[in-house]
Amino acid sequence: MKKVILALLILFVAGLSYAQEDEEKMQTLIKAPSKIRGYVGPLMNYTTIDGEFAYISGFTASGIFNDKVLFGFYSQTLETSMISNNDNYLGADMNFQHQGISFGYIIMPKKMLHFTANLLAGRGSLEVYDDLTEDWVKDDLILNLNPMVEAEINLFRFFRVGVGVNYNFAFDVDQVAGYNDNDFSGFGGNVSLKFGWFK
Repeated sequence: MKKVILALLILFVAGLSYAQEDEEKMQTLIKAPSKIRGYVGPLMNYTTIDGEFAYISGFTASGIFNDKVLFGFYSQTLETSMISNNDNYLGADMNFQHQGISFGYIIMPKKMLHFTANLLAGRGSLEVYDDLTEDWVKDDLILNLNPMVEAEINLFRFFRVGVGVNYNFAFDVDQVAGYNDNDFSGFGGNVSLKFGWFK
């Protein structure tokens, strides 16, 4: 009888061990990242708006998952003093900004020089000052999609610099007479400084 109980006890313990091992190897469609890092820093973009040179600055903050996948948010604001070329608002001051979320992927993340592909997707707003009404005409439901590719270098373990190219797609620019999507869409060059935990 003792031998039977001992044998059952051994089988029970072995079964528990196997079940724990099986649980650890359970397969899922989406796996939790084994490593999470992140960074924050300024993003400087040089492009054209309404056919004129424009400097847009802002920042990005992003998590890095398993050294390769990026997910975060961004904000960008027109810094150049822009004067409208639009016949309806000729010479008027204008403002433009957009903010939203960012997705990306890092290629060869451990190399000193590596590459990133990002997509900034957000909501934008345009303001043009109307001298006749002495008020701002606004369009604050603009969709912005900004894919960019960067060459990135690790200067220190906590600091990276990226230089890249991008194209801003603006959609639904329709609330300010005389302006359309093409006036706020175009190629740009960007520089990003990233301070964070990369190791």
